[in-house]
Amino acid sequence: MSRLMLRLRSIVEKSGKIGVSPYATFTQKDFLYEDHSHSGTLINRFAKSIAYENSREAKIVRNSIKYSNFYPVHDQQKFFQELQKVETDQLARLLMFTANYRGNADIGKIFKVINQLDNEVDRRIGEMEYRDVQELMFMFLYLLPNKVTQLDAIRNGVQKLLDGFPQNDTKDNFLQICFYLGLFKKSRKESEQLKAFLGMHLSKFIRDLDTLQIALVANSAFKAAVTIPDKEFHQRLTTEILEMDQDIDIQLLVTFVKSLRHNRVDCGDVLDKVQHFLRNRSIPNADLRGYAHLLALFVENLVTGVGCVSPVGVSVETAWKNILSGHCGVVKLTDPAFDKLPCRVAAQIPKDDFDISKIFTKSELKSMSPAIAYSLIATKEALSQSQWLPMEIKEQNRTGVAVGIGMVDLVDICEAYDALQKGYNRVSPFFVPRILPNMAAGQISIKYGFRGPNHSVSTACATGAHAIGDGFRFIQRNEADVMVCGAGEASISPLSFAGFCRLRALSTSFNDDPQSASRPFDEKRDGFVMGEGAAIFVLEELEHAKCRNAPILGEILGYGCSGDAAHLTSPREDGLGAFLAMQRALEDAQLKPEDVGYINAHATSTPIGDAIESRAIIRLFGHHASKLAVSSTKGAHGHLLGSAGNLEALFALLACRHGQFPPTVNLNSISEDMKSVNYIAKASQSWPDGKRRVAVKNAFGFGGTNASLCIAEFKD
Repeated sequence: MSRLMLRLRSIVEKSGKIGVSPYATFTQKDFLYEDHSHSGTLINRFAKSIAYENSREAKIVRNSIKYSNFYPVHDQQKFFQELQKVETDQLARLLMFTANYRGNADIGKIFKVINQLDNEVDRRIGEMEYRDVQELMFMFLYLLPNKVTQLDAIRNGVQKLLDGFPQNDTKDNFLQICFYLGLFKKSRKESEQLKAFLGMHLSKFIRDLDTLQIALVANSAFKAAVTIPDKEFHQRLTTEILEMDQDIDIQLLVTFVKSLRHNRVDCGDVLDKVQHFLRNRSIPNADLRGYAHLLALFVENLVTGVGCVSPVGVSVETAWKNILSGHCGVVKLTDPAFDKLPCRVAAQIPKDDFDISKIFTKSELKSMSPAIAYSLIATKEALSQSQWLPMEIKEQNRTGVAVGIGMVDLVDICEAYDALQKGYNRVSPFFVPRILPNMAAGQISIKYGFRGPNHSVSTACATGAHAIGDGFRFIQRNEADVMVCGAGEASISPLSFAGFCRLRALSTSFNDDPQSASRPFDEKRDGFVMGEGAAIFVLEELEHAKCRNAPILGEILGYGCSGDAAHLTSPREDGLGAFLAMQRALEDAQLKPEDVGYINAHATSTPIGDAIESRAIIRLFGHHASKLAVSSTKGAHGHLLGSAGNLEALFALLACRHGQFPPTVNLNSISEDMKSVNYIAKASQSWPDGKRRVAVKNAFGFGGTNASLCIAEFKD
């Protein structure tokens, strides 16, 4: 064994770490967290225990830092020449000395040293002994805990460890390989390697693994989205949970539960244990996040009711039928106030059989804007389908509302200003309640007596999706059993049109052919068409829904949100914000990109936005982007602004439920840079048989706010 390993073993033994092998340090509970920098204590103690000042390795590192940023060519060459003189089995010592300088030198300079070392290690990886590779990978992990997987030497080192494992098949080496493969998370190659590795070797070591070692394997598999079919492993996880006492670390418990849920193992006994555990233990502030995560792992969010008021129908049944048939709700605006505006088309709610004055009294209409009225109508339909009109105080206390409005009705503001010119007492006392964005949620809560979370969202065109996501979180965190979620919007007015026209956001080329104006992903798209309406979801916790035999329409699996941090009204050109929102939704749902069969895109029919979203889809889904179905229903109903994400989430839900992909109306010719995506154009298509039907719904708004929902058919 090399001098490095002997010293490391000595320190491990003296520091009281688990086991005597340096690689047993990988089993510490700290490795269950994302930050692995705790290993620095071990390395620093080791580094300081060796008289290194006069060693050649230390001089190389000191000189490399001293030579600033390596801009002079001769300095860089000098460092590289010295590096090549270092014996292969001493490269780890060189890394260790670099580590000792990490806290005292410019990290940019150190990173250049590491890159050069990475290149040198990668070049020599084939000639290294198994133990040398282990030493080097351990040092790299300390130096760059959050970027270690970007190093070529690590990827090739993992392959070297895998190839050499049959001759080095110890428990410690098994754990180390599991740990490193888990670092790559959902990288396809490493995920497949971990799945194969566990399938071949887990059964040999399962009985010798202690609690923390079991946790390491479970966490690595979870991060890599690898399912473990080994029933003995699942039994060990269950037993470990059931035997835990009140002093167990919360993160360890979360790790075990995550693994059981990910592997679709029956968690009935575990749930009882965890609930008992939570009831009988005070929650320190430091552990609140862990407890929230733990609760979320046990909660399944079902959709038990939906309702809508939209340009393609004032009920869910009508709207879905029209969406599948390719019906378009865009019309020409006849109000003379729009005549001088560049855009004169909109997607309006059909007024033939819909009149809110026949639904609400004059007194009620005084206190509510049209957006609030639409939200109340959609809520009534959703609650009726859900069969949820609780009368008991306990049930009302556990029912909440998360409904938003993207932007207030500017007609109200204009009329109030005109009234003010005649005197302040001519301004309606209901003016403020009509324009507050939280009043849709407030009116719903008041009407039905819901005293759970009363929450409102106003995040531009992501409002409705954020509202559903927030409602999803409220149930996950056990703050409610039922949440009424969604948004309403009624912003069609000359002033709002003028503002959006000044932004060059609205379509202006199809005023004489309104039904051709909204054309997501099409080459001739020139801006969005404004729409109006509302859509409401009733979300409900699984056991609560089952106890009352509620209708189950589908399930919300995950929710992700992000910020572009780029521009007031335009998304980032590289689509990073959209990419992160989708990625986080999938991670929240514990799914891989290839598990998704359909994306209901945000695509509003703008030249820039549609292309950027396509870019983000290609970036996240890779080759799978050409297989999954992508459509935007905005071609039929226009862009409902704050109520877009929730209405389109409704159509994504129905697509999962009925196995039909809704079409993208007016998509006749796809731009060249977007042809690698499988768009559903013109006519609806059937969802292929096979895997569980899973969809992603995107919604993005001004200010760079992004939301993605992961929606699926329900499978008991």
